[in-house]
Parts: sequence; C-alpha cells; structure tokens
Amino acid sequence: MKKIPTFKAGLLALLALFLLPAGRVVAQNIRVVGKVVTKDTARVPIPNVMLVDMRTQTYLTETDAEGVFRLDCDPDAKIRFQSIDVEPEVVRIKGRTNLVVELKSRENILREAVVVAKGDLKDTIRIEPGDVLQTGNRFRIRAQIKMGEDKFAGNCRLVAQPVLYNYTKKEAYLMPPMVVDGRNYGRTQRRMYDVLSDDGSLVDRDPLGKYVTYLEKDSIGGKGRQRFYSIVYRDSVDAVLGKRDFIRCDITYTVEDYSRVLYCATENYAEGVVNPLRFLQYPNKGSIVTDSAYYPRPELQLRDSRGQVNLLFNIGKTTLDMNNPQNRAELDKMEKQLKLIASMEGSSIKSFKVKGTASPDGGYALNWRLAQGRTATARDMVLSRLDEETRMSMFSAAEAQVAPWDSVVAMLRADGRTKEAEEMADIITKHPTHNAQSAAMRRLPYYRSLLEKSYLPRLRRVEYEIKYDIRRVLTVEEIDAYYRKDPNSLSKYEFFRLIRAEKDAARRETICRDALRVHPDFWMAANDLQALLIDQNRSDDRLLERFVKPKSHVSMLTNHIMALLDANRYAAADTIATYVKKTPETELLLAVVGVNNDRIQANYKVIEKSSPLNRVIICLYMNRNQEAFEACRLLPEEDAFTHYLLATCYKRLSDEEQATAELKKALQMNPELEKDAMVDGDLRKLYKKIKNID
Repeated sequence: MKKIPTFKAGLLALLALFLLPAGRVVAQNIRVVGKVVTKDTARVPIPNVMLVDMRTQTYLTETDAEGVFRLDCDPDAKIRFQSIDVEPEVVRIKGRTNLVVELKSRENILREAVVVAKGDLKDTIRIEPGDVLQTGNRFRIRAQIKMGEDKFAGNCRLVAQPVLYNYTKKEAYLMPPMVVDGRNYGRTQRRMYDVLSDDGSLVDRDPLGKYVTYLEKDSIGGKGRQRFYSIVYRDSVDAVLGKRDFIRCDITYTVEDYSRVLYCATENYAEGVVNPLRFLQYPNKGSIVTDSAYYPRPELQLRDSRGQVNLLFNIGKTTLDMNNPQNRAELDKMEKQLKLIASMEGSSIKSFKVKGTASPDGGYALNWRLAQGRTATARDMVLSRLDEETRMSMFSAAEAQVAPWDSVVAMLRADGRTKEAEEMADIITKHPTHNAQSAAMRRLPYYRSLLEKSYLPRLRRVEYEIKYDIRRVLTVEEIDAYYRKDPNSLSKYEFFRLIRAEKDAARRETICRDALRVHPDFWMAANDLQALLIDQNRSDDRLLERFVKPKSHVSMLTNHIMALLDANRYAAADTIATYVKKTPETELLLAVVGVNNDRIQANYKVIEKSSPLNRVIICLYMNRNQEAFEACRLLPEEDAFTHYLLATCYKRLSDEEQATAELKKALQMNPELEKDAMVDGDLRKLYKKIKNID
C-alpha cells in the first residue's frame, strides 16, 4: 500500500471520493491560476489541498507539490479549499484569474473524532467502532458500515476511504477504498466509461471500477423503518511503526449521485492498535563468532617509525661535536630505535632515511650544502654503530632542505608576535629571492636578540624515518601501542585481537568502529559491534545489512534478526530467518519471527512453551482470552506487568470494573506502563477513563 509521508498528503487518494461522471459543460468559464500558502509570516506552499465547487459539490482539482492549482470555472464561482491539517476556506472567484489563498493551520491536529458533513448523516450511515489489529508490519481492520435502506437510493455511489494515521511520526497510510454502487448507478457508470478495445474486448475506464461492489437484497437487516444495508470492509496496510507510536484509524466516506456529493463525513473507527505480540520475550543477547575457522589471518605489515633528534653542529661546519653530551644522547636515541627494531622477532628493516633542515639565515646555497653535509654525517654516525648484516639488508638515504623565512613568520604569529611577523611578511613580499630576504632580515633591529637567539635554532633539525616489516604475531600490548599511535596501521587480524582482548565496553565499541572505518568490509568487527549494541539495547538494524548473505555465520544472522525485530522490521526479519537452520538455540527466535508474519499455527506452540509470560501473550493474540486469564495466575503478583495483562484479560471478558482496577494497580506500580496503555487498542479507553481524558 502507498505510504503518504506527511499529514498534508494524508488524503491524497481521497480525490477519488469526489470523482463524478464527466460531461457537464459550463459556458463562459475562465481560467484561474493560483497558489495556496500558510496564513502566517512564512507563507509556506501547501500541497494536496482539494478544491470543491460549492454550488455543484463536485471535486475540481488539487494543489501540486508547490501549492499551485489551475482550473476552469464560472467567473462568480465559490470554491472550497480543504485539507486535513488546515482550516477549510470558501473563496469567491469574482472574475479573478490569478489569486493567492491563505489557509490557517489547525491548532490541534491530534483531535478526537472529527465529523465534517453535509446532510443528515446519523440517520443515513453509521460506522461501527472497531479495532486495528496488528501482526508484525501488517495492520488490519474489519469495519461494519450500516446505511439506511430508505436513504441509499439505487442511483447513488458510496465511497469509503480508511486512513491509518501515525500521530507520533506524523505519517498517514491509505488503505484501498471501498466503493458500493446502487444498481442504477452501476449501469450508468458502465455505459459512460466502458469502451471497446482494439481486440473487441470491453475495457472499464472507471478509475474506481476495480473497487466496486453492488448492494444485494440479502445485505438488508433490521425491521420496519430501522431497515439498513450492512456492508463489511476488510483490508490491511503494511507499515513499519514503533511499538509506542499512537495510531488512529479514520474512515472518510461520501455518498454521491450523478451530479453532486450528497453526504460527506469523516468518522473515527479506532484509536490505538491491538497487538499483544509486541510484548513477546525472545532471546536478546548478542553473540560473537567463536569458531576460529572464521577468524582473520595474520598479515605481513609494513610499519614505520619516525622521530626527530636535536643535534648541535659547529657553526658553518658539517661535523658534530661528540664531546657535547646532548649530541651523544640524541645519537644514542636514534641508534637504540634502529637496534630495537632489528632485534624484534620476525622483523626486518627495509629503509633508513635521514632528513636535515637548515635555518634560512645566510645564503641559500651555503645553507643547503650545510644541511646536506650534516644530514649525511648523522646518518653515517648511526649506521657505523650497526652490524654489517643489518646495514647491508636495508636501503639508506639522506635528504636536505633549507627552511623558508615563511616558517619564521608562522612561528612568530603562533607566539602572538604579530608586529614582527607582519614586518617580516612585508620583506618576503618585496624580495622574491631567498638571499635578498636574508640580507633584509639581518637589518631588522631584533634580528640577533630575537630571531637568531630564539627562532632560527628551532628550524635546525634532523628527522629520521625507519620502514620495516614484521613477520611474527604481535602481542596485544604491541598492537595496542600501534593502535594508540595510528589506528590506520592495523590489519584486520590486529583489530580482531584488540577487540576480543578489550574489557571496557565503551573502548571496545570505539575500536570496532575504527576497524570498520579502516576496513569497511570487515564483517567480524561489525558483528562484534552489533552483539555489544544488542546487549546494551542499542541495536542498529542497518549495521549488518551489507554483510548478511544466505551462507553467513549463524551468529551474524541471529544478531541481524534481533536488530530487525527491535526496529519493528518484521518482514525483513522474516527474509533473514529463511537463512537460519532451526536448532534448540534458534527455535524461539524463529518462532517469534514466524508469528509476526502470520504463521501462527506453525509457531504458537513453541512460544507457548517458552515462558509463562509468552503463553499469556500468545493466548491473547489468538483470542483464547479465558486461557490467557488462567495463565496469568502463574505470573508474579508483584510484577506490574502481570496486572497490565490481567486488565487486558478482564476487558476482553467484558468485566470492565475489574479491568479498570487491574490497570490502575499496574500504573501505580509502574507509571512507565502509561506509555503502553495510551496506545494499546485493548486498554486505551480504560486508560482515558482513569486519567479523565475526554
């Protein structure tokens, strides 16, 4: 069935209610183009507003998605603009060909039974209140419509359109209309609409033809003046709704003859839904894969280690002062890093690269040669301390660069020295070459006291990068160290080890999400994450969708089914359930999916035996109300939900006094149950009575 996503579109299909035979021609009509907007400062366009001619009571057209309408009408016509969430307005055309109509939004869209009628409806048509029955994602109604025999003539048509409203999510769902034709009306419609196709067969062009039924004499009930036609409407609509969404079903109906609408009204059929199955208990503990055959395998990882050493070189020289304790300590640090990697089990150094940077003071060529020489010195000093086998097995390189004066400007700005930074930036702009910039910088009054003393030394540095691979399995501690440094460096196997070793749930979730970000196809991480979310009642019904296949591991299939059930996507859960083999561990979960997809006979016994609570619920669903009442005796007296179920049983067994008492007790013991009672088709009326809600 078609879902209309907003209340403004809620009665889109009701234009069919006003479709009348064509053929009437109005002389001297004018073409009117206009727009319907909200009556406020925003002036938002309103789509799906119906236009009805007040004189003939005929449907004319409706506004499009931009609120625009076009129609041909009498210059003095009175047009009624109406939609479900705005106040209706009658506008006289007065010969205008362009107009803007402002409609006021209804103050309270969640109102009680609304009747908009023309004619004496109560003596003509009556819709008996009933229930909306929910099974999974299917919502059914069985509405009885009674029409006075003396009021419904043979030349009339009745069109009834049930609409299911979700007031929580502001959505509306249309059920198929029911169309009942009097005999004379039916014959006239066929003469007007039926045409012969090219092959000689009869084609029915009545837009409502496929919904038409005809009144039969044996559908008349009652006696004397109370005789009436009794018609039963049975149909359903599919929708995904929340367990605590407030649902209401209204039926809009019209009676029309060949030229005008005789009666038009909207009546409430039901509030809330009858759905005991929403309380079923089923396994809701997430499961992880424990079969090592599915575990990811260790992978060869190319790693890198980076660092910086602060070496002091003699002024204008490429040699190191090895008597300086800082130089010895810094070289020892770089040497230890190389030796540590070389000594790691299963590791192999692939390359060792040293990169030196000179400060920008002085000539560029001299600075570059100094940087190159100093870098080579640092590299050679470190390599000389390694054994020959290690040196021969790796590639080594030295790179040099001269830092630009822009680097000094950036450091000054970072330190809040805006004035000096702007002066230096002006020099850089005026002097395009490095040497000219250096000469101008040396003339600055603060060159020696500030730049040469505090900033230029920070640019003289030696950086190193070591690339290596490891052919052994890292310990969890080593993996965690790499993860903290750079999550992108971890393989699937390393993420898996880290996830399974982590005890803290919050950090385990973070690691799982990082694993999926780095490896989007890592289904094991997704499944572990889903299991964690299920245990915290936060399941994500979209998380495993892209991974699930008919031959997926049963752990992932059952996790996905539980997430779909939590999201009330029963039909989707039914599809996944076909991939799962029935075992003692999966039997109850599959039975819950089955009964929510109309396979009650094949599954109710499994549910009935699973727990005393489930026995009560399945009996209520099957209308075995006396059995449900007796089964309630096995539930704990101190549990508020026991009294909630007893209230349902008493209500169905027509003991309203006891039902009210039990519901009061349940709400006193657990006020949270009010959220269920106010949307429960079995107990909503009692709840409103207890709370004095009109």
